[in-house]
Amino acid sequence: MNRTASNAAKHQQQPNRFTHSFKRMKEVCPNAITNYATCVLEAESSQSRLMTKHSCSKEFVSVKECFRKVRGF
Repeated sequence: MNRTASNAAKHQQQPNRFTHSFKRMKEVCPNAITNYATCVLEAESSQSRLMTKHSCSKEFVSVKECFRKVRGF
């Protein structure tokens, strides 16, 4: 292994806590994430293309509850 490759291997970016939590969320409550993503995509693709502050608030609450469950809050 050359010196540059060796340095790169030492300094690889490590996943942060959110990355670990999101991975766990996908395992624990994939429907919450899917429902929120679907809502956002549908809101963005609607005729008005107007995403308001509360467009997907119900779905977001489910994602937030999942996050808290995974993080132990």
